Amino acid sequence: MPELPEVQCVVNSLATIANKKIKNVEVYDNRLREPIQPNLKSLLSGRTIKNVERRAKCIIFNLDKGAIVAHLGMTGKFLIQPEKIADKFNRVCIEFEDGSYLMYNDIRKFGFITYENTPTDNKFIKNLGIEPLTDAFTGDYLYNISRNVKKNIKQFLLDQTYVVGLGNIYVIELMYICGISPYSKAMDLTKKQSDRLVKETKDILNKSIEVGGSSISDYRDAFDKEGSFQDNFHVYGKKIDSVGHPVTRIKQGGRGTYYCPICQNCP
Repeated sequence: MPELPEVQCVVNSLATIANKKIKNVEVYDNRLREPIQPNLKSLLSGRTIKNVERRAKCIIFNLDKGAIVAHLGMTGKFLIQPEKIADKFNRVCIEFEDGSYLMYNDIRKFGFITYENTPTDNKFIKNLGIEPLTDAFTGDYLYNISRNVKKNIKQFLLDQTYVVGLGNIYVIELMYICGISPYSKAMDLTKKQSDRLVKETKDILNKSIEVGGSSISDYRDAFDKEGSFQDNFHVYGKKIDSVGHPVTRIKQGGRGTYYCPICQNCP
């Protein structure tokens, strides 16, 4: 699933559709994670896209009235096309008055596209936590909210009600960089560890955005361009870490966790 850097890179690449007016909408398959509204065409036709922004892992297309709220799920892609390109995995096509197209393509159909009068009312957005690239995300914040959390550190950082945008890949890398055992509990985080986690979180997310995110599966930006941050992984998907130590893989919460027992002080 694309995480914050990948979604931000998609948003950045979608900047070119700002101020474009929607001429037509075609829905090829409405059976996404959330069924597409049957009147989506009438809701969007004639509307102008003012800008595109990100909230957590959601993409918000702000319109002159209302907004499109979308999520890429596991395999979703928004592709800007000068002409309509047929593909069996196309789910929604937005045609602009200038003759260009925005295609939503999704192999596994775990993403969604919905119209909202007010995007913050969307059920996937209204209960989200703090954005990690803002000044509000501090060591003090992380330390204070973790005091009574008994879940392991990975599940804590993945919980979007505390901090948003982090997924399996970046949390695994962060635990390695900070030398934190995946077996440790959130409530056992020290203030020093919290400060370090916040610093490294901002650093890794910004670095990934700079190189287009991580393309390890289906992720592409709106121009079908891959990212390259996967070349910087220390442990994710590896058998040997970046300094030559063996990497162990376990399951936590149904997700794979890669870690170095030596570097992360594991039992």
